[in-house]
Amino acid sequence: MAANNSYATIFFHIDDKNHSGRVSMKDYDIRELKELLENVDMLLSSQSKDSRATVSYSVDGGSVLNKFLTTRQMAIQLSAVLSMVAIQNSLDGLELRTARSFENIQQIARKRGYEFEIYSSEKPESILKITPQTDFHIKEDVWVDAEFYLYGTLVDAGGKNTSNIHITTEKGKNYTIATTREQLRDEERNLLYKFFGVRASGKQKLDTGEIKEDSLQLIELLTFNPVFNEKYIGSLIKKATPKWADVKDVDEWVRGIRGHE
Repeated sequence: MAANNSYATIFFHIDDKNHSGRVSMKDYDIRELKELLENVDMLLSSQSKDSRATVSYSVDGGSVLNKFLTTRQMAIQLSAVLSMVAIQNSLDGLELRTARSFENIQQIARKRGYEFEIYSSEKPESILKITPQTDFHIKEDVWVDAEFYLYGTLVDAGGKNTSNIHITTEKGKNYTIATTREQLRDEERNLLYKFFGVRASGKQKLDTGEIKEDSLQLIELLTFNPVFNEKYIGSLIKKATPKWADVKDVDEWVRGIRGHE
């Protein structure tokens, strides 16, 4: 990616406060680099609602200066986030993936005694420092925006003043999901008493995964016709098992991918 007016650089400067303020590049292990790259990817991906722009990487000395070349738009968006976090001195108000990436970097700083300075070429004066002494963490009692897939029988649809559908899952849990009148009016299928998958948006409690039921809003109804092939599923599990060998807590890993604890 050639540098021009369309591109900008995002910097992650690392000092080692456990060793007189310097960590040399020869001491910067590839596992630490992998860890940083994963968190930067999550951070930059969360800045884009669509597919993330290409991000290229280089590293310089002066302790360790990690440089990520990407679009100016992404750098400007990140600069705004860095300013907000630095001013608030907290992760409140951030999208979950963004907050999670900063929280992970905070944990790295404490574990290794590192001091991170994060900034961009678009706004180099807006520097977010994450050190062993800072305390950037996600608060437990927090409701975040999320998407859900619910499966069950649609037992009611419509409403005089407000439009909604009612889904009863196989476990007997009832959900009322708000819709627009257009979503129901334009639906050509016979909805009642059919088994559907429901894609809905809403709020979810970060620490428990609890769904805030009065926040659910229909995105789409999905025709659902499950076919279980035990032999096929078994072959997939057997094939995938070796790739999970280095994952200590599978449930924790899956929760992280889904975007909640």
